[in-house]
Amino acid sequence: MNGLMGIILAVVLMWPQPAISGCVSGDCRNGKGAAILPSGVRYQGEFRGGRSHGKGVVRFPNGDRYTGQMTRGRINGKGTYEYANGNRYVGQFKGGRMSGRGIYSYANGNRYVGQFENNRMNGWGTLHLKDGTQLTGHFKEGKMDQHVPLTPPEQLERLDP
Repeated sequence: MNGLMGIILAVVLMWPQPAISGCVSGDCRNGKGAAILPSGVRYQGEFRGGRSHGKGVVRFPNGDRYTGQMTRGRINGKGTYEYANGNRYVGQFKGGRMSGRGIYSYANGNRYVGQFENNRMNGWGTLHLKDGTQLTGHFKEGKMDQHVPLTPPEQLERLDP
């Protein structure tokens, strides 16, 4: 029997531990708390079942920061991802990736408003360039594949009878 208990104890000690193993404050099992993962990622927010779940803030070692919804330890739902380089995304996430409707603002002043899938512009959207130019159309894999020409307001006035 002692041999069996030794094997069970060894398996339990070697079994991968959930994020709560890095809990530094609060209730990281089912409540609010803060944890630091071995990778250096820091999470502060709500936990369920020992995983980040609910609202929270994730700080990455490279300086990036995410604020928003988490589901079973993954970025999921509505949130804001701020990149260390000054870029920023506000919108929907699915499985840790930009997916759904969102706004991606570039540090250089350009901005895209529209659909995302798999961390790329995918679907209908408008690219607002810092010089005031607006490009509306369909995007695929991060590139515009169908441009929709817009009629300038001064031309619309000429069309009125």
